[in-house]
Amino acid sequence: MVFLGGIFRWGIKMSTTIEHITQNKTDYFFDKIIEHASLDEIPAEKQPLSDDREKIQKSIALFARLIANGHVNWPYFPDSYKERFKQGIVELYTTPPENGAQTLKEMETLLLKSIPDNHTFILNNQNRRVLNSQSAHKIEGTVIDKYPFTNVGENSVFSLPKEENTQTLCLQKNDQGHSIGLFTKDVHGKKLGIISLSKCPQPSDSAFDFKGFLNTLDQHLASFDGVVFDVRGNEGGNAQIIHEINKRLYGDAPSFLKTKHMRTTDEAKIIHQHKFPGFEATLNRMYQSANEQGYVTDLVQEEKPFNSEKGFNKPIYVLADRMTSSSGEYVFALQNHPKVKFLGENSCGCGEYGDTTGIALPAGGLLVTGVFINEMYPHIPEGIGKTPTHPTLQGMDALAHAMAEFKKDASPYVRPFTNNER
Repeated sequence: MVFLGGIFRWGIKMSTTIEHITQNKTDYFFDKIIEHASLDEIPAEKQPLSDDREKIQKSIALFARLIANGHVNWPYFPDSYKERFKQGIVELYTTPPENGAQTLKEMETLLLKSIPDNHTFILNNQNRRVLNSQSAHKIEGTVIDKYPFTNVGENSVFSLPKEENTQTLCLQKNDQGHSIGLFTKDVHGKKLGIISLSKCPQPSDSAFDFKGFLNTLDQHLASFDGVVFDVRGNEGGNAQIIHEINKRLYGDAPSFLKTKHMRTTDEAKIIHQHKFPGFEATLNRMYQSANEQGYVTDLVQEEKPFNSEKGFNKPIYVLADRMTSSSGEYVFALQNHPKVKFLGENSCGCGEYGDTTGIALPAGGLLVTGVFINEMYPHIPEGIGKTPTHPTLQGMDALAHAMAEFKKDASPYVRPFTNNER
């Protein structure tokens, strides 16, 4: 039998077993755990990984409090998910792992089993995920797949520079292997432009020259008979580059976010302060407009129509796969373009919760979670993703699929035979 002896340190006398905890008792023990997790004990910076039992239990308690009272969508998660999280916390706190590294893995496992949010996860002190895809896929009963498999080919930025009949107009890459490229390909006498982004780089990354890339696109865009926009494998980053490309294709910046809401509990405010340091006065003004449920609406955007005078009024083929995530999914803002087709497979679905920040834990590691619930104009369910309008057969390369579609779309219109002409 496993006893809740770990909570005696805080003077909470409990003598029942985990196996006999009812839901009410689980709620009671869970509440007692997070009651004694002071927000003042959140470290200002990452801590060395610790095997100290007290620090490990403190990390577990703060993790529990920040998720239950701070996660932006906790009140609306299914009761069964919340109960599973609480039960897992009680078990984890009562019989904590022997070391800090295993504690972080257990936290991430609990998130996979109970919190359907691709933007909430645990990082180690090297800013790496604590579970790899192989380990995550062995976990049973998960509510979200953070490591999906892809089956429609890799991003074309890696293969096109080596292909014949392809001209490289611009190619930039950094030391991490992330690349952005602009290419042209002759397809039966028609000029197909291919924009390939394996990542959405940060503007501060000196390996990338955004201005130069966009200037090259501006010089050549009008000469293309069609455009492929390839974001397969793109797990996001900074949305600025996709925003700029979308604007050129759509004529104006197409609307992606409809509304953004944030929670205003004390725990949520801690998350906001970590994300937006130095903006306390602005945040406090926003909190004053909270509704009865304790939420603030931060942004409302009107949906914009396609600008046919300024936009690229020719075929566009957007390629996505199960790894296309977060700001990589901003390509779906092009959904109202009259000549766009979405190819590949479902995207990851990593946009309902956003603007992440990392919260340091006492025994080391970071809890990463977001500030906002996002309502988006494109329908991109979390963990399910955007469904393509023209799905690519599994095992087929989505670029080959796009080229086949382009051949059809770019062919001269052939008048159908009448009955008398047959």
